[in-house]
Amino acid sequence: MTNPFHLLLRPDPGQCLSRIVPSLTVAHTWRFHRGKRTSGPVWQGRFKSPVIQDDEHLLTVLRYSEANPLRGGMVTDLRDYAWSSYPAHGLGRLQEWVSECPNWQGLTPAPEARHAFWRGLVHTPLAARELASVRRCVTTGRPFGSVAWVGTTAQGFGDSFGRAPARPPAAAGRKNELTPFFNSRGKLSCVRFFHARECQRVQRPVGTLARWHVGTLEEAAGSGDRRGLWCVRRAMQ
Repeated sequence: MTNPFHLLLRPDPGQCLSRIVPSLTVAHTWRFHRGKRTSGPVWQGRFKSPVIQDDEHLLTVLRYSEANPLRGGMVTDLRDYAWSSYPAHGLGRLQEWVSECPNWQGLTPAPEARHAFWRGLVHTPLAARELASVRRCVTTGRPFGSVAWVGTTAQGFGDSFGRAPARPPAAAGRKNELTPFFNSRGKLSCVRFFHARECQRVQRPVGTLARWHVGTLEEAAGSGDRRGLWCVRRAMQ
């Protein structure tokens, strides 16, 4: 893909993804800037690391990941996309950085038939329900597997991944707040807005204020912070 990447990893004892993934992104950022003669961040946001049950659910996630270039319209045949483990699974090409899935040999007995089966499977679109389940796992970081396995895994991690996070209680007596922030030269740099009903805090830099809903600012100004609204309007002119 052009901006995200997916990795199916099984850390060895004593290893952890919180060290492995940052080391990869830092190394890539250094190499990217050295080749492009640029600077600044390349990767944004924290990675998601859902645990996957090593049965057909693991193969479903592998199928989803390898079919991404096809689903995104980047290629019509996955053999034309080099940055993938598909050549190992679908074409039988040796890739030293790809290890065999626990249930890979259970697909079919013969390797040639197994590769042919995988080629057809990956080029067949996932069912809408399967696609939605995998995407929910990828975006939320929740475990992907059977209901019983997810429950057992959640208990092992001391958390209930199967339940939606509880909504925070409303801030009793607190009103909406809009707070401007200024840099060392006295210019408005960003604006922080606290929504009392949703109990959420949002911060926007000056460059995105023109795309921020003005009604939100009016609502905040209704709490009495007229100076903050005046600063925002002046920055948006």
